[in-house]
Amino acid sequence: MKRNLVGLTLTQLEDLRDHLAAYDAIGQLRSIDASAVGAPDAATAIKRIQDAMLSPAKDAEFLYSSVVIALYGSLEIYVEQLAEQFVTDLSAHIDNYSALPERLQANHRRLSGIIADSIESSARVRPFTVAEIIANLHSCLSGAERYQVNAMAFRHHTSNVRLPIVEKIFTDAGALNIRDQLSHDMRFKGPAERIDPGTNDIFFRINDLADRRNDVAHGDPPDLLSPSLLMDYIEIVERFCRTLFEAVLISFVAYAREFVHLSIGSPYRVLSSNNVACFELAVGSELRVNDSLVAYRNGEVYRSGPIESIQVNKVDQTYLRTTAPTRVGIRTNYKCQKTWRYSILPG
Repeated sequence: MKRNLVGLTLTQLEDLRDHLAAYDAIGQLRSIDASAVGAPDAATAIKRIQDAMLSPAKDAEFLYSSVVIALYGSLEIYVEQLAEQFVTDLSAHIDNYSALPERLQANHRRLSGIIADSIESSARVRPFTVAEIIANLHSCLSGAERYQVNAMAFRHHTSNVRLPIVEKIFTDAGALNIRDQLSHDMRFKGPAERIDPGTNDIFFRINDLADRRNDVAHGDPPDLLSPSLLMDYIEIVERFCRTLFEAVLISFVAYAREFVHLSIGSPYRVLSSNNVACFELAVGSELRVNDSLVAYRNGEVYRSGPIESIQVNKVDQTYLRTTAPTRVGIRTNYKCQKTWRYSILPG
């Protein structure tokens, strides 16, 4: 599974951070006496901006509403696209439809029907037709040598994206233990507990975002959040998206491990920071920054994360293909253990 989708979503979230920072900077113009500015052109420009500004209260409400809608939209689209990517990539690496997860197969039939019905009852233009959906489904159920899954059907949901809906979307696709993995992965749990100390619900802000989106969309009086609190919501969504990808990737590797990875064994050393592991790679090993480093504990897929940096003889590499046995240091974003075994999954 490629990490492109994560990168696109992180770019959207960074744009929202920039939007909040710009709001704060522009807001400082309110207190400037334009007539006291020496340069006439600058004074005129400042006065025009001041005249166009909403009242501070209206400005704050507009900022809050726009960020909540945009942030929720980024999360919802990310979840839908990640589900589609999981199904697409899994079917691309498993030759026989009957070898796909049973839950995926059962929900594929059901969701394909729902999507086909929605096309017939809607005037919206879709990138696929009922005939294409039926043909794809037939290729799967008939035992055709080359089958095509209706992966877009797994984007379907009828409620706003809260944790139970995220869990259902991926469980329907055959992904394993999504809630449990998110709950125990410190890459999400740690920031959630830091932002909300003493919380009993580390998913509160994910669920609350959907509620706030509904309030804005329905015109209910908003419970405004300050820009700094909105920044916290952006961080939680970012951490959630990053960690969700790793949880889904673990399921992908569990189903398709023999097709997709380069096994590199156990590290001969793990540095004191615990997120740098040192390996001796065989001739012909190939890896690059942003590939996935997948860890196995007791033979089972346990953890995954992006390769953040690669070093050979203390020299950073963005891409490496070995022509001789090579010792390499790999940095990732989780704590590694010498007793685990590892593989590289192209990112």
